Amino acid sequence: MSFRSSSRLECVSKLGFFSKDRNWWACLLLVTFAGLALRLGGINVHSFWYDESVSANLAQATTWDLLSGRAKDNGNPPLYWIALKGTSAFMTPSETAFRWFSVLCGTLTIPLLATLGRRLLSPQAGMIAATLLAFSPFALELSTEARAYALCQLLAVLNTLVFVLWIENRNSRLACLYVGTLSLCCLTHYYALVIPVSQGISLLVLSKSDRRIGRWLIMVAFAAALTSFWLPAFLDQIGTTGNAIRMADSWNMQFLATPLAFGFGRTLVWRSAPPLVLAGASLAAVSLVWLFAAWGTSQALINDSISKKTAFNGRFSAVLLSSCVLIPILLPFLLAITVTPIYTIRYATVGLPAFLLLAGFGMTLMRHHWRPVVCGALTLLTAVSLFKFFNEPLRDAWRTATPAILAGLREDDLVLFDSDIEVLPFLFYSDLSAQPPPQLIGLVSGIREEGRMLGVRYVNGERVDDDPLDYTARILQANRLRLATCVPTSSPDDYFRFFSRFGFSVTRDMHCHRIDVFQLDHNPPPLPEYSLETVAQTGTH
Repeated sequence: MSFRSSSRLECVSKLGFFSKDRNWWACLLLVTFAGLALRLGGINVHSFWYDESVSANLAQATTWDLLSGRAKDNGNPPLYWIALKGTSAFMTPSETAFRWFSVLCGTLTIPLLATLGRRLLSPQAGMIAATLLAFSPFALELSTEARAYALCQLLAVLNTLVFVLWIENRNSRLACLYVGTLSLCCLTHYYALVIPVSQGISLLVLSKSDRRIGRWLIMVAFAAALTSFWLPAFLDQIGTTGNAIRMADSWNMQFLATPLAFGFGRTLVWRSAPPLVLAGASLAAVSLVWLFAAWGTSQALINDSISKKTAFNGRFSAVLLSSCVLIPILLPFLLAITVTPIYTIRYATVGLPAFLLLAGFGMTLMRHHWRPVVCGALTLLTAVSLFKFFNEPLRDAWRTATPAILAGLREDDLVLFDSDIEVLPFLFYSDLSAQPPPQLIGLVSGIREEGRMLGVRYVNGERVDDDPLDYTARILQANRLRLATCVPTSSPDDYFRFFSRFGFSVTRDMHCHRIDVFQLDHNPPPLPEYSLETVAQTGTH
């Protein structure tokens, strides 16, 4: 594939349709509305899953509990939960009530990204990047779930735009706005810390920037002071056992899938696909998106001026954007191979907007005869991924599994979950139907080697145990069980073999996406009492 020579770079902003401001803004409006339509159309396509049910729970906490860290999850600062609490408070609890804020954030990011690209690179590059973001399957996924990623991207782009404007003007109002947006970024997601790091690196490539760096460091210090109240809660999160381990068994696959996810999302093909299909899709993402990002970066680095709209040299834009992309990918990767497996694709998406800007700039440098081929391939693969997003399950299907668990449930039936964390999305949907099960136990480690089952108990949807207890005897006393497994700790066959030794047999089963539901009837009826010694002797042989 050939590209335009670097001598033509300074003419990019003068070429074609996008050089006319009125047409440019009209086109941006159309692209933004297209992105909004996609996000509204996908808001309820997929089921709530565990992470989103945590969001819904935290949105019920008081603002003071969220700010003080008394109510928190294991890996995020409090801003998103506070925003979610405010934006969902005036609506009846539902998937839409908890997701529409992410839809709004994802949509607003589109025009902001175009504006940032216009100032850093060229109007055409900004428009292409905005279009890529509007139709990005991965951005669509993050914009239609009740998590902090869409808000983090919005604030990251906004803060970077303010940073660029401050460099141009350096007035006190922009300085205050920079401090505020940076504080909000860092209170949304810990990976947002990559933003000031990238900005500091980019300042080093500006000529005569010593005074700028000093002033910028003062602004960063003010932002750090504003967010310091969260430090005790952060240290508590870091000290939580196992909290520094994310995707321990699959982080390497997450890393290898990053080019594909950034290019065409998780819905084109994913881990269940044959290796050759995965390799082909990844190669397409590298060829059609990542290659252009690399080309755009290299051309910006070697050119002093790439845009007539700003006084920035190409090195500044290239270093700022490429560091935003690479640091949240490569730094966790290095930590994963040397210290602890913490790499996840979702966290790295703080750099997705910057990546699309570089890819968009690279695409402006194509020769004309390559444009139909590249645009056609991009459109086709993106359309396939979007079609699968709207027509195939993506997350754990608790919306379907919950009615199956509750159907025909008797007062004395016991609902059993293989994992206690999966109780939350189930309760979200059972609460919506005003039909919480009378008794429910969520296991913490499946069936242990000694045949015992530790778990936490819920009565009428309310948790009654602070710590896990041994519920083996209570479970084996039930006349009928509803067993739900989602990425199970113990396999269904292990459960069947164990329960069959105590007179249980499977009389009903239902399979949803990543979730299996089984009904086990006790026949003959259970003995008056099971001793733990009997369980240990019978359950392990």
